[in-house]
Amino acid sequence: MLVERTPGAFYLKSKAFLHFHEDPSGIYADVKLDSTRFTRMRVTSAHEQANFVKSVRRCLCPGKGNDNSEALEQHLRELEESLLQPEVRKSRTLAELLDDDFIEFGSSGRIYTKSDLAATLQRESPSKQTASDFKLTKLSPDAALLTYRIYLHRDPPVSTLRSSIWRRTDGIWRMMFHQATIIK
Repeated sequence: MLVERTPGAFYLKSKAFLHFHEDPSGIYADVKLDSTRFTRMRVTSAHEQANFVKSVRRCLCPGKGNDNSEALEQHLRELEESLLQPEVRKSRTLAELLDDDFIEFGSSGRIYTKSDLAATLQRESPSKQTASDFKLTKLSPDAALLTYRIYLHRDPPVSTLRSSIWRRTDGIWRMMFHQATIIK
């Protein structure tokens, strides 16, 4: 059980586990996710806070299925599906979901950086997309490949194969690579 010994400082049993602090760039949590060293996690935005809570739950409840491939696949699937939503594609949340080193090979053959993609999506007309056939391949403890299909509901309809590489940094999963290939 966590005990708050001083405001914003939490202990697990008799050892420091978590503390919060604020600096000019935002709010941060330092947490012992591996029980030996602190990991600094930014917790300013709602997305960062949700990732933080999931990381702490996986740490505190490892026997409850929180730290397995199924849970990771579900988490990354939720992040991928959020990127299909027009309100996310045109918001600040997009930048939070993409790694600073992000690159995409689009189905058009165009290569996008994080800033290129954000600018392109601002001009995009919303369209209904359906994702299916998700499959996760863990590449390392902090990297995973997620593959799936997208069906774009338009005239004519378009189907694509998708692959994304997600990287966990400071406890937060962000997409660092994405590729879309049109199925003929």
